[in-house]
Amino acid sequence: MRTDSENNKGFTMVELMTVVAIIGIIAAIGAAGYRQGERRVILDNQTFGFMQDVRRAQERALSSRDTSEGTARRGYGIYLPHGVNYYLIYADKDNSKSYDAGEETERISLDGKIMILDMQVRKKNTSWTNANSVDINYAAPDLTARINRGGDGYEWAKVVFSVVNGSPTRTAVINIAGLVYVE
Repeated sequence: MRTDSENNKGFTMVELMTVVAIIGIIAAIGAAGYRQGERRVILDNQTFGFMQDVRRAQERALSSRDTSEGTARRGYGIYLPHGVNYYLIYADKDNSKSYDAGEETERISLDGKIMILDMQVRKKNTSWTNANSVDINYAAPDLTARINRGGDGYEWAKVVFSVVNGSPTRTAVINIAGLVYVE
């Protein structure tokens, strides 16, 4: 003889709600991991883009030539001002070996989720010093970088890029010999 309970082949409401809750938890964990991964990708792209821009300034300085009118060679560089979400690529029109107002050729805006967290400079055999702004200048034919903070020259510069909330970070390092890398 069959009873009514043997004919019920469905799921109870408690079983369905448990499965839906488990799927919701797994989806929330996956979404949080996706957002964090997305931030890392944007941060890496911004940092490597900055490094490419440093190389681009070097290449522009190398390719600058004297013209038949006797125009002097000019340098190119990257200027990182304090407290803003951009940096400048500039042509050193007056050969001052540093950025002067009005020399920018390109303004590179940082992604809205990325900021420059810190800038530091260092001379040989000294410790890192915080910098409000950094100027990295190249001039042909000698493509040794000139790293300036204010009027002082340095041998190394660090630029720390960060997600707006402060984590994670990537640090681009530049030296006067032209080495550019991520720490």
